Amino acid sequence: MQPRNPRKRIWITIAIVLVIILILVYFVEWDEVVYIFKLTNWGIVILGTVPLILGYILISIRWRMILASKPGLLNTFNSDSIGYMVTMFTPVPAPALRAVTLNRVSSLPLHYVSSGMVVETLLGIVMRILAIIATILLTTKITESIGSIIVSGLVIVLTFVGIIWLVNHTEQVVKKIGGWIKQLPFIDAERLDPILTEIQTGVREVGSNRRLTIGMLNSIIMWALFSVFLILAWMALPVDLTPREMLVLAVASLIFVPPSAPAMIGVYQGVLVGSLLLLRITDVTTLTAYSIIIFTVQVLFWVIMGVWALFRTDLKLNELINRTRSIVQEGDQDDPSS
Repeated sequence: MQPRNPRKRIWITIAIVLVIILILVYFVEWDEVVYIFKLTNWGIVILGTVPLILGYILISIRWRMILASKPGLLNTFNSDSIGYMVTMFTPVPAPALRAVTLNRVSSLPLHYVSSGMVVETLLGIVMRILAIIATILLTTKITESIGSIIVSGLVIVLTFVGIIWLVNHTEQVVKKIGGWIKQLPFIDAERLDPILTEIQTGVREVGSNRRLTIGMLNSIIMWALFSVFLILAWMALPVDLTPREMLVLAVASLIFVPPSAPAMIGVYQGVLVGSLLLLRITDVTTLTAYSIIIFTVQVLFWVIMGVWALFRTDLKLNELINRTRSIVQEGDQDDPSS
C-alpha cells in the first residue's frame, strides 16, 4: 500500500482553516469584537488561568498514572507541553506527538506509551458523553428535580462501568468491531490488522480497573477546573448572560474543544463558534470574541511551556514532527527505542 501524501493532508487542513477564517470575517462585526476586548475584565481572565493550569497539570498526572507512574512527572509534562504547543499551530495530532516525545525523553517503548493514549482517549470519550448529558439537562431546565439528578448519577456510573467492561473484554470487542470495519469497501484489512492488535495490547497493558477508576476521578476534577476557567472567561466579558447560560455555554464548549484536546488555530474558533451558536444564547460576534480570548490564554501557556520543554530536553522539533507524521501516515510503529 502506498503511503499517504503528507503534503495533501497539510494543504487540506490549511484550506479548511482559510474557509473558516473567511466565514468568520464575513459574518462577524470586528469593530464589535474590538469593543468587547476593550471592555473585558482582564483581571478575571487572569484569575481563570489558575484553574486552567491546575487542569493542565492533571493531564500529565493522569497520563503518568495510566502508565503506572513509570515516566517522571516532569518528562510527562514536557511531552504534553510540546505536543499541545505544536497542535495549536499545525495539523500534527497532539496525542501522537505527545507519545513520540515521551518515548524520546524516557526509556519507555513507544508502543507502551501509545497504549496510555488509547486509555486516555476512552476517558475523554466518557467525559464528552457526560458533558453532552449535562448540556441537555441544563438547556431543558430539569436539573432542579431530584429525578434528573438521580438519572445523571446513574448515567455516570453506567458509563464508567461500561468502560471497565470494555477494557476487560477488549479482545472480543475489538475483534467484533474490526470485523465490521473490514467490510467497508475503502478499508485496507492488511493495514487495519496491526492497528487493532496494537489497541488490544495497549489496553491490556495499561488498562487496569484501579488505574481506570483513578483516571476517571482525575478526569472529572480536571474538567470541573476547565469549566471554572470557561465560566470565568464569560464573566469577564461585557455580556448580559445569566449564571445558568454561562454554565451551559461552558459545558457545551467542553464537548467540542475541551482544553485537554485543543484544535488548531482557526479550526478551534470555527468549531467553538459554530457549535455554541446552535444553543441560541448569544450572537456570533460575542462568541468569536470569547473564542479568541480563551484560545489566546491556552496558546500563551503552552507556547511558554513548550519552548521551555524543548530547551530542557534538547529535542529537535522537526525530528519529532517528522517522526509523528511517519507513524500517523504510514502506521510505522517500529521505533528503534521500542
